[in-house]
Amino acid sequence: VTAGVSRHHFSGGMSHAPMKDFEFLRDARVFDGLAGENEEAQVNWRAGDVTSRVHVVQVTDNFFDVTGTPLAMGRGIQAGESDTVVLSWRFWQRRLGGDPDVLGRKLVLDGRPLTVAGVLTKGHRTMIGRGFAPEMYVRAPANGSVTLYARVAPGMTKAVAQSRITAAAQVLDGIDPKPHPRASYIKVSDAGGLGRLTSEAGFMPVAMFFAMLMTVVTLVLLIACANV
Repeated sequence: VTAGVSRHHFSGGMSHAPMKDFEFLRDARVFDGLAGENEEAQVNWRAGDVTSRVHVVQVTDNFFDVTGTPLAMGRGIQAGESDTVVLSWRFWQRRLGGDPDVLGRKLVLDGRPLTVAGVLTKGHRTMIGRGFAPEMYVRAPANGSVTLYARVAPGMTKAVAQSRITAAAQVLDGIDPKPHPRASYIKVSDAGGLGRLTSEAGFMPVAMFFAMLMTVVTLVLLIACANV
């Protein structure tokens, strides 16, 4: 739990930002914490001679620290890790038989062995939309894209968050001009799913924001540098 975190949390539309842009904004420290996730991903899980398609959430390596997502066992994916996985309670129970020694176990996902670092709480749901229970969380690929979530400082209002995002977008528009200025598409609104994510452990609120753009594939979201 981070002491004194603002009780405000914000959200935006359904666009995603490229990972490289997330990294720029994270390093600029515009907000107290910044993480990202992609809830529209799947992997192939190979168990013996059987391969199954599994729904996953791809996350940045600081996602569990920034959001404080509660776990029933173990820990979340940590900074610098690309070879760990966090399982849902359901997957652990139904697909792995509730193996008590599951932590440290290897799962072959898309042909690559990943180590089980943790297990989510039984009632875990995601923040987006009405929320759902993914089968596991894995590290987002370097060439992937994510929806961004920011942890805000004490007292930060929606208006202040909006002004910071807009200012960062204006800096980027000055560095890399586009026909449609990015600053005109940045929106911030209240997030509705925080309670689902943190229902089993009270801690930091999260701000979710993203760019609402005409052409998502051309998005370079808020490449915020030290000048912001």
